[in-house]
Amino acid sequence: MKRRALAAADGRCQQCGRDELPVQVDHRVPDSAGGPNTIDNAVVLCVVCHANKSNAEKRDGTARRTERRRTMVRNVEAHPNAPRPQQDR
Repeated sequence: MKRRALAAADGRCQQCGRDELPVQVDHRVPDSAGGPNTIDNAVVLCVVCHANKSNAEKRDGTARRTERRRTMVRNVEAHPNAPRPQQDR
């Protein structure tokens, strides 16, 4: 999937169009938030745009909700009688 996404983007950031910076394949919808690991959910970003996207997710709470859910899942795995986490809405 990563190779196909990189080939389709021709080494350019799909956000800003730069080709002089290293690029990374990212998920449009994070896999931790239920995003599929498919070419349709892949986006090629330069390191600057990828950092900006990650920072925006932290600011809007997406990363916090994801981390809170991971912690809850770990707690349930460690304590089988603990209350089950609800799906994020």
